[in-house]
Amino acid sequence: MSVAAFLESLSIESIFLMFGSVVLLILLLALQIRNAGAAQRLAKMESEARVNRLLSAVEGMATSRTKSRAKPAPSSNRPIAKSSMKRVPAARTPRPAYKRAR
Repeated sequence: MSVAAFLESLSIESIFLMFGSVVLLILLLALQIRNAGAAQRLAKMESEARVNRLLSAVEGMATSRTKSRAKPAPSSNRPIAKSSMKRVPAARTPRPAYKRAR
């Protein structure tokens, strides 16, 4: 049976269904290819960003080691009044653990 004879034997609805399924298959393949390309570009950008962050961290470590004094890590200020009030006695003394501020 030739293709022309096969298409003549099909109804209009069958031709539309076949044509629609072929169009949908082509659209899905195109979207899949586009998505795969976008995923590769995103992975490449993320890996480049990681490498850049790692290199900047290594460069920062190299410059901090060349300086004469090491800089301490920034810490929050401790309240002086509370730390001066606390007093831990020796284990065998009967004195209280906290001394009141004057």
